[in-house]
Amino acid sequence: MREKIVIQSVNPTTDGQGGMTEGTPVTVATMWAKVSPFSASRTLEYAQVTGSQGYEITFNYRGDITINEKNLIAWNSKSLAIHSVRMIDENRTQFSILAYEKT
Repeated sequence: MREKIVIQSVNPTTDGQGGMTEGTPVTVATMWAKVSPFSASRTLEYAQVTGSQGYEITFNYRGDITINEKNLIAWNSKSLAIHSVRMIDENRTQFSILAYEKT
């Protein structure tokens, strides 16, 4: 785990016309992770769903934060939207996030 990622929270705000818009991201946590772009075949399969590059992000469990699909990840000047979070091992020591570049 050698890449620094930033977990962000985004709270919607009113747009002044009765609707909602995405607010400014706020840092929840900074942590070390392994970030791997999807392979060409997996990217093609995943792009049919999201239309953008996918990534798998592996990190050690942290009990002080909750990560879900409402969060964003900032990494290498990219903003990644979380598709899913899953536990890798039964001991709850490592987790994996499937994410894609926000467009």
